[in-house]
Amino acid sequence: MRSGFLLPGQLMQRRWLSPLRWFGLTLAWACSGGRPPCAQAPSPTPYTSTPGASSRAVPAPAPIEAPRYRVAVIPFWSDTGGTAAWLAMELHDACAELAVAVGSAVPGVADAKALRARLQLGDPSVGALLGARGADVAVWVERDVLKGQTVLRVVMATPTTSEIGLYPIRAGVPASFWAALGDTLTRGVMAEASRYDFDTAQTRVVDSIRPFVARVRRLVGSPPFRAMGRSRPVDSLWSWKNRRQVLMSYGDALRTLGEQAGEREALVQSIDVYRELLARYLSRESEPYEWGRVEDSLGNALMRLGVRDEQPERWVQALGAYHEALRVSPREEQSQRWAATQNNLSISLQKLGESESDLGRLLDAVRVARGAAAALDKESERSDWTMTQMTLGNALLGVGEREQGTVRLLQAIAAYRAALQGYTREQAPLGWAGLQKNLANALAALGERESSTPRLLESVAADRAALEVFTRDRLPVHWAITEGSLCGTLTSLGERTSGTRWLSEAVVACRAALEAYTRDDASDAHDAAEAHLARALAALRARSTRTGPVRAPERPAPED
Repeated sequence: MRSGFLLPGQLMQRRWLSPLRWFGLTLAWACSGGRPPCAQAPSPTPYTSTPGASSRAVPAPAPIEAPRYRVAVIPFWSDTGGTAAWLAMELHDACAELAVAVGSAVPGVADAKALRARLQLGDPSVGALLGARGADVAVWVERDVLKGQTVLRVVMATPTTSEIGLYPIRAGVPASFWAALGDTLTRGVMAEASRYDFDTAQTRVVDSIRPFVARVRRLVGSPPFRAMGRSRPVDSLWSWKNRRQVLMSYGDALRTLGEQAGEREALVQSIDVYRELLARYLSRESEPYEWGRVEDSLGNALMRLGVRDEQPERWVQALGAYHEALRVSPREEQSQRWAATQNNLSISLQKLGESESDLGRLLDAVRVARGAAAALDKESERSDWTMTQMTLGNALLGVGEREQGTVRLLQAIAAYRAALQGYTREQAPLGWAGLQKNLANALAALGERESSTPRLLESVAADRAALEVFTRDRLPVHWAITEGSLCGTLTSLGERTSGTRWLSEAVVACRAALEAYTRDDASDAHDAAEAHLARALAALRARSTRTGPVRAPERPAPED
């Protein structure tokens, strides 16, 4: 059986817009004065008048064994009491998951009110300070006395927003300051996550996503993040809402890393994160929108893990997750989101149907995929519509291979060709090549049931088009699968035609596939390639007795 590829991005993920999730902000904080973030402020005097404050100098950050979010604490010129040094020490002691340093004061910014005014006016010199030294969070701070009470006056700012707060000091950094810092960190995580486009994952982001995953992993594993009570002021760093938002971004990043890099552990961790969200942070009754989003993401991670490990039980679990998502996303109210989940549900049904040889599940996959396609507008929602046509083609191919006749196979070919209208090799080379491969499978299956050779010739052409993208160096697994199916199609074509051209090319393709396959990791594909090779060689020997010895040519090396 030649089932269709599960292509990159074929598991559809719709954006679930919430006010906090799509803030559209990018934190880019920095200290100034020409010093790196770890530089000490000029002659800092530790602030010792606060109960419990330390007189120690702030240590330079130790070498970072894994990426961390970096916080630069910057004094105002008006701060002469070493407040920044004291606050940096408090952050350093309480939050090992953060890299904390003291930055030098900002020239021309005398106090919090002046900085706030410049930020509100969009002063380009202030904007240039943000991000210029590689810090993620900057905290401008000064000490003040209001009505006899000592307070911290703090400014936290992004390139587009700023926040000023007053935090009374009694015995250390107050809980209200920690809560404000947690809000800022959360916005930073979400803004960075939005750049990677986890919801569609149409582009390869593996290399850039790894540092993000490592930094957020340190946050979510820290004691303040995992603290369920509020026994210490620092436990206010992560509110319930902020934890939920950070975990959502973290789960999506892990799933994307697992999908694109093939890392099993990342997929397993994403599943754990989604399940934690559903168990502890979300309610289907009060938050159906977010609940459905996480269930859909959970289903996608389970699907990918099931494909990787060839574990049908994962596909069963994915089915359950997709059904839960559909319960809170009625077609009438959220047609695009409903269609995306239906598309994913169809893929799960197809995988289960193929693994269990269950025609009923495959027919259900066809029905569900057709429903998803019908809910989308071909012109205004072309990308999603194309994806559902691809899924429909795969489901029809699975049914057509198990049924008599050619109707389903012809329908599968039509669906793949419709999907190819939405792809070009230049815009989406992997999707285009995957569709060519699936089209070749359907054409080959149809050609085997016909006495003529045109379908087989079309299948060979489609496989060879796919191999222009699926090269052995860049995509060895895809290359081997395509060579293996090309081997079988060429063998059938050679047996039906005179001469030795197609048989000789079949021998080359079969031997190429066998170089990549082993009996241990691809026993079925290895055995099929061996069987096709034996057929091709036998046909060549039979013809050589009539026409003279025939030598199977070697495939020429690809041109540079």
